[in-house]
Amino acid sequence: MSKNKYNTEGKKEGNWEEYWDNDNLWYKGYYTNDIMEGYWEFYYSDGRLMNRGSFIKGKKVGYWVYFIAKKIECKEYHLEF
Repeated sequence: MSKNKYNTEGKKEGNWEEYWDNDNLWYKGYYTNDIMEGYWEFYYSDGRLMNRGSFIKGKKVGYWVYFIAKKIECKEYHLEF
């Protein structure tokens, strides 16, 4: 899978991953024309999952799961049209 590509306009496009200074994954997801789309995961610098959920046109949608200390929180986001 190709990662971290730019389109002809210089905007983020496709699968994308960024890493902390310690080389652990920070986040991974998909960009369309520099806008977050689809399913994303974000990680703490120690490698533990921080949160996960989906974006539509750069806005959080649906159920997001947050892993905070020793508990799990869920939030639901709705798009306004």
